[in-house]
Amino acid sequence: MTDTDGVPFDHVEVTRLFGLGRLAGPPSRLGGRSDATVWAMTTDRGRWVVKVTSAMSSNRPWSPDAARLEAAAGSAGIAIPHPVPPGPDRRADGPWARLGPAWVRVWPHEPGSPPALPAEPAVARWLGATVAALGRLALPSDQSPDRPPDPVPAPVDGGPELTAALADLAALAHASLPSRPALALCHRDISGRNILVGPAGPVLLDFDHAGPQAPWWDVVHHGFLLACRDLGPEEPSPRAVADVLAAYADAGGPPGPRDITAFGGLVAGLLDWVRTSEERRDAAAIEQAATSLPLVARSLERWARLLR
Repeated sequence: MTDTDGVPFDHVEVTRLFGLGRLAGPPSRLGGRSDATVWAMTTDRGRWVVKVTSAMSSNRPWSPDAARLEAAAGSAGIAIPHPVPPGPDRRADGPWARLGPAWVRVWPHEPGSPPALPAEPAVARWLGATVAALGRLALPSDQSPDRPPDPVPAPVDGGPELTAALADLAALAHASLPSRPALALCHRDISGRNILVGPAGPVLLDFDHAGPQAPWWDVVHHGFLLACRDLGPEEPSPRAVADVLAAYADAGGPPGPRDITAFGGLVAGLLDWVRTSEERRDAAAIEQAATSLPLVARSLERWARLLR
């Protein structure tokens, strides 16, 4: 079987590599991006979630940062899905197994759904406490993030307002660096698609983008994203932001300046989103950026008052 992005996916071989039992039907796609897809699979031993990531030659699709933070989060009691280890096979590396030109990993399927937005109080408090717990681990990174963010070329079809917004956001990203608090390994992608709200509460998914960040910047970044359905066209919920930040402080999260420089992580994430969308020729994402980013750039000074 081949998924819609051209990544070969031999689901029978996956069941063998991970000892999942006998297939009860074809897998169904849950989502993904251009370099990875996620599938649901049912066998006579249960239901599973399978992630298939494209690989070039022998390159691994995950970083040491991602593997280290995910393992530490599980050991620290943070609710994450625990992967199914592959069987004894020379193609295995941690929870991943090499399968042709792809890497594959598997988790037991957990019931749940993405959080409602704006985040309800329980989810907002979970986010603040979770980012604080990851920050308190104070894990170092092999990456060097101290250089300013790379310039973001203005998308050809983005229009002049997006071009101006990108310039303003890039200037803020550079100006915020001297005020950035101490770095630690952070998740860096706690969006609604990476949270599963189940019977026992929220579960944190997908550490693939983990890397060095100031925990304070990480909690502000994702607190504002979860405080509304579409940041920019929609105002963030002051209640949701307050719940996130209060839980972060109560859980001993490393503090930082409560001014516009606190949006350094959010701004860097938005710039990276536009850069990646342009590289992938994602017209829908560029259209969304052209609508949202000028509003975000004009709103940051006002939103900074929610931090105080």
